[in-house]
Amino acid sequence: MLCMISRSAAYNGMLDSQKIAVEAQHGLIAQIIKDVVFSSRLGEQGRASNVEHVVDVVDATMSIG
Repeated sequence: MLCMISRSAAYNGMLDSQKIAVEAQHGLIAQIIKDVVFSSRLGEQGRASNVEHVVDVVDATMSIG
């Protein structure tokens, strides 16, 4: 019985760790998107370039997890 409790606790710990990692990843993506959107100047790069940059950054960030 102790072994089952230990596995259950380990499994719950693993699930909690996954949730924390996903939340951190989403926070990072949100911050990067905010930085790109609010730091960009449309006269220099244009809207299409900004969208491509956001897509590239999000794809790279999602590939980490």
